[in-house]
Amino acid sequence: MIKYKFKNDFEIFFNEKKCSITSIKKNGKELIFESLPFFSIKLRDKDNSSFIISSIDFSFVSRKEDLFNYKNKFIDVYLLFKKIKKGFRVRVKVKNKSKYVIEWIELNSFGLNPKLKDEENGNGEILYPYNEGCLVSNMARRNASPFPFIEPTYPSLGKYSIFPNMICSQFICYIGDGYGIYFGLHDKNRGTKHIDFKSCPNSIKIVNRIYSNCNYGQDYKMDFYAYLLFFDGDCYDGMDFYKKWFLRNKIDNLVKIEKNKDLPSWYKNSPIVLTFPVRGHFDTDKMEPNKFFPYKNSLPYIDDFASSLDSQVMALLMHYEGSAPWAPPYIFPPYGGKEMLDEYVGLMHEHNHLVGLYCSGFGYTIQSNLIKSYNKEDEFKEKGYSRLMCSNSNGEIKSLICLDQRKGFDLCPCLDESKKLWANEISKLVKSNIDYIQALDQNHGGNSYFCYSSNHGHPPVPGK
Repeated sequence: MIKYKFKNDFEIFFNEKKCSITSIKKNGKELIFESLPFFSIKLRDKDNSSFIISSIDFSFVSRKEDLFNYKNKFIDVYLLFKKIKKGFRVRVKVKNKSKYVIEWIELNSFGLNPKLKDEENGNGEILYPYNEGCLVSNMARRNASPFPFIEPTYPSLGKYSIFPNMICSQFICYIGDGYGIYFGLHDKNRGTKHIDFKSCPNSIKIVNRIYSNCNYGQDYKMDFYAYLLFFDGDCYDGMDFYKKWFLRNKIDNLVKIEKNKDLPSWYKNSPIVLTFPVRGHFDTDKMEPNKFFPYKNSLPYIDDFASSLDSQVMALLMHYEGSAPWAPPYIFPPYGGKEMLDEYVGLMHEHNHLVGLYCSGFGYTIQSNLIKSYNKEDEFKEKGYSRLMCSNSNGEIKSLICLDQRKGFDLCPCLDESKKLWANEISKLVKSNIDYIQALDQNHGGNSYFCYSSNHGHPPVPGK
C-alpha cells in the first residue's frame, strides 16, 4: 500500500498489488465508498464478441518508481501513476498479446458516495459537461431522466455521453463541501472519449474512457496524460484546470467569433431563431401544409417578432424537404418547388430577415414513416449502398436514429462516396442563397456515429 499526502489535507492510499485506490481522505474524512478496479479494458473480436478485463484480473509484476507493470494472458499494462503538486498524472501503455482489438481503456476509477447532496444521506454534486454543461445534485433524478447513464455501443444513439458530441469538454468533476476532485483527459488531438458517471452497487463511479483507434492485435499507447487532481474550492475552480489547459492547447486555426472573417456579419449579432415546420405541427404528425405554407405566409409573423424583439430574426424551416421530412440524405427540391423557396428567401432578405434550413444528419433513409410513398429500397440495393453504412464488427448494419420518422442507416463519413452523396444535396441548398444550414443536426455538432467496419479505411474501433 502506498500513501500519498498533499498540502491541502488530501490523503490517498493506492494498493499497487491490486491496482486500486482504496482510500481518499480530506481532513480525515473518508470519501471512498467502494474500492473499484483502477483501470478496465475492453477487447473485441471480428465476430462481434467482446469482453472487459479490469485491473483485478491482472497479476502485479513490478514497480519502478512511478511505473507499475501488470500482466494478463491477453494483454500487459504499463501504468504511469505519478504524483504531482495537486494530484496525479496518469498514462498507460498496453501490449496486446491476443488476436483481439483493444476497443477502449478506462482510467482513474473509484467509488464515491452513492447519493448526491439533494438526496437523503447524500453529499456532493457532479460537474457534468453534457451539452453546455450542468451540475447534477440528485443521482436518482438523473437515473430517472431521459438522459440516464447509457453504455455506448453499436448502433449509436445521439444522446450518448461521447466527446466530441454531446460532451463539450474532456473533463468531469466531483464537487464536495468546499473541495473537489478533477478527472481530466488532456488530449490535444481531441480523440473519441466516453465521459460520464454511473451508479455502482455501493457507490458512484466516474467514467473516463478513451477509445483506442487501434487495429486487431495492435498495441496501444496513450499520447497524452490523464489527470486526477484534488483541490479546494467549487465547480469554477475545477473548470479552471481545463480552461488553462485548453487555452494552452487550442485547436489549430481556432479563431474567436468577433475576429473570424470567414463568418457572415449577422452571425456575430446573434439573431433570434424561430424554428417552425411548414407541414404538420410536430415531428411525427401527418405531413399536410400548415398556415406557414406557402413559405411567405410566415412573413407577417416574423416581421412582428423582429419588431417586438428589436432584433434580426432567422426563420429555421423544418419539414420543407420535397423528399420527406427527416429523411436524409435527399432534400431537394423543396416542398412546393425551388421557385417558391427562392421567392421566400428574397422576400425575407428584403425585410432584413434570414432563412435557415434544418437537415437531419448524416444518414440514409430506406423508408419514410411520415410520407409512405418515399422509399429508396431499390436504389439502396441496386447501388450497393449497404457498403457505405456504419456497421458492427461482423458487418451487420443497424440504426437507432429517428426511428419514429424513418427506417434507414447511418452513413460512415470515412468513405468518399458517402461524403459525396451528402455534399451533393447540401450544395443544392447553398445555391438557393440560404443563410444557414443546420446540416448535421442528428450528429450533434458533426460527430460521426460508431463504425466497427474493417473495410472503410479506418481502424475497426472508434478513436478519431
